[in-house]
Amino acid sequence: MDEAIRGEGPLPRIDRSVLAAGVIIAAWIGVQWWRMAGQIPIADEADFLRALAHWPEFTKDVPHPPGYLFMLHALAASLGPTVAVIRLAGLLGSLATLAMLPALTRSFVDDPRRATHATLLAMALFGCAPLATQDAVLIDIDNTVMAPTLVALFLFAQRATRTGSRRDLALLAGAFALALWLKLPPPPQLAFALAAGALVTGSPRQAARILLALAAGVALAFGAAAWARSPEFAYSLQANMGRLGAGGGRALLFRAPQTLGLVLVWLGLPTAALYALSVVHRLPERTSARAAACSARIFVVLAGAFYVFLLPPSYGFPKYQSTLWPLLAALTGAMIATQEAWPSAWAFAASVLAGAAIQYRLGDTLYPIYRVSFQTGTTELHSRLSSTLGSFALASAPALAALVCVVAEHADSRRRGAAWRHGLAAAAVGAGLTLLPIQGFAGYSTRYLYTLDRASVDSTVARIQQRVPLSGLVLAPKDILLRAGRRGRFVSDLLFEGLGPDSLREALTARRYAALVWMSKDEYRSARLLGDPGVRALLGRDYEQSRFTDLVLWIRRDVRSTGLDNTRRTPGGDHGTGRTASHP
Repeated sequence: MDEAIRGEGPLPRIDRSVLAAGVIIAAWIGVQWWRMAGQIPIADEADFLRALAHWPEFTKDVPHPPGYLFMLHALAASLGPTVAVIRLAGLLGSLATLAMLPALTRSFVDDPRRATHATLLAMALFGCAPLATQDAVLIDIDNTVMAPTLVALFLFAQRATRTGSRRDLALLAGAFALALWLKLPPPPQLAFALAAGALVTGSPRQAARILLALAAGVALAFGAAAWARSPEFAYSLQANMGRLGAGGGRALLFRAPQTLGLVLVWLGLPTAALYALSVVHRLPERTSARAAACSARIFVVLAGAFYVFLLPPSYGFPKYQSTLWPLLAALTGAMIATQEAWPSAWAFAASVLAGAAIQYRLGDTLYPIYRVSFQTGTTELHSRLSSTLGSFALASAPALAALVCVVAEHADSRRRGAAWRHGLAAAAVGAGLTLLPIQGFAGYSTRYLYTLDRASVDSTVARIQQRVPLSGLVLAPKDILLRAGRRGRFVSDLLFEGLGPDSLREALTARRYAALVWMSKDEYRSARLLGDPGVRALLGRDYEQSRFTDLVLWIRRDVRSTGLDNTRRTPGGDHGTGRTASHP
């Protein structure tokens, strides 16, 4: 193998094997993006697309600082206002993260040869993980711009605090300010993790420099927002504070397993086991490498706990955890590369093939797990666990491929632990190589609302456009309102914000809505509201029901189409005001 990574100058030369692997994995991610970029906009994606379609009227509907919207606006203005163009932001972010992985793993591993091995493994784990690859398609902040931004911040903070120069610290404060213009919680989380890592490894001065740079960055970001009269910072702060600990302690007990379960299912057992080991593993390297690894592990625990225990879960896609995968991939690659013993090449290759073959035989193992998990009430943990254990056992089957390495190396007990780790890595890569193409050709959404059938969405939208006049109000998911081009209100306001059946009964009695739409799984998650006898009686009396696999549509019996071209793009509104427009 070529000399791993040369330390000449500020930008060390990358080994040719790393460069070749990076090109291959980038192409792999690009192919998966191309296959999935045509998926219909779902859930929160509608907020970003509506804000772009009516710039800047609806930017305030995105409860985050406006940096990401500015980037999307520039992208749409340069290349055209299409969904595929907007999704390019995710692809560019994933490729930027991939390009920074060599530098990230070098910060954890001092030995050049091992750094090359660590980089190759980290890139393979990152590129073949369904969660990370599908992040490239999603229209949202954490996965598209926040993940690479935090990696760049992590790397630059290591240098700035080590040199201690005023110029570097000023630049670090500016970098924190720019990151805060994208999203508020992640930059402070990273800064606190960096400071804690510096303290643990005996560098209190570096910790003080990081916290000072963060404070300056916060002042700079909010000062710029006040100067530009941008209200989004205040909205974002209010929204985040309002969601902290929402529902109280009892809700925390129930949503923590939900969030952890989603993350575990999407990662798969082999990758999850490796990531867990990498968090507790101690890298036997030089002081700066230990400090970097310590900070990364603290960030993973800190940010992971924040989104599991303090914020409501993202039902269907653990998008908030997207910022963790690059650091976890680098930590995992470093953990495996620093093992003294390596399995033989044929055993590693056999594990990759075994993982791919098992996954191919099982198909998309995430689909049945996720689908069955919402056939019970949100708080019925016993029913949910008992119904998903069988499917989860199948999803974990690729981990059996790790046995190939263990059996191959059984003669030497010293190498057995390393063989397990390499076997799990190979199984994870092999499973991802098969699972990603399966999902790429699937007829359902693999983001946000997982298992949502695209045909059911098209049929629902078509029926609304045919039957409901342009003046009719619709109570529906935000993406249905967006695509149908109708005024109305988000159904999630009723289902998930603690409003009782009285609110819906009052709206139905007043004939306020020409149509109502919700997902079939909402009848399990919101049984108290949608199963209320009064609500069911009013719906049965005044509305006609249509079911399209995953969506339930009710249209008022006295509503008749006006004969106008109801499919054209027209003004409308969410929450009773403003507009609902088709996506760019």
